[in-house]
Amino acid sequence: MSYPNDCLVLKIEEYDQDDHKLDTQLFILFDSLRMQYIIRGKRRDSKSSGVSKDYSFTSNSAFDLMTFINYSLCPMNVYSYSLYNYDNLPYESNEITFEFLDKWVSPQYEIVGYDNIKRLSVRQLSKMLRMLKNVSNEY
Repeated sequence: MSYPNDCLVLKIEEYDQDDHKLDTQLFILFDSLRMQYIIRGKRRDSKSSGVSKDYSFTSNSAFDLMTFINYSLCPMNVYSYSLYNYDNLPYESNEITFEFLDKWVSPQYEIVGYDNIKRLSVRQLSKMLRMLKNVSNEY
């Protein structure tokens, strides 16, 4: 399998404000071949059945992506952001799964991380999405 150049991947983790358990994980990247954002996510619903399900979405619009993220995450919870530099993603973005991204979460790929963020800032999220789209490695 051949791999494209390095790719920035933003991971957002949402923790329940009451019990501090991981509620939602989102991996967000930009597919420069298709010119669209990709979300690979998982919600762990510990309050009802305990069953979780992966989900995937794409968007050509950063605004629509931010709208989805703001809708799907609770503003009262606590967040962690991490930025990773994956060098092993398949060329075909449909082959990039939540499991693959989660499996390769490692300090080896992590560029920066911020934990215990009290508020999901739309302004900061907008900047991060713009960075995913505009920062690339062409070698």
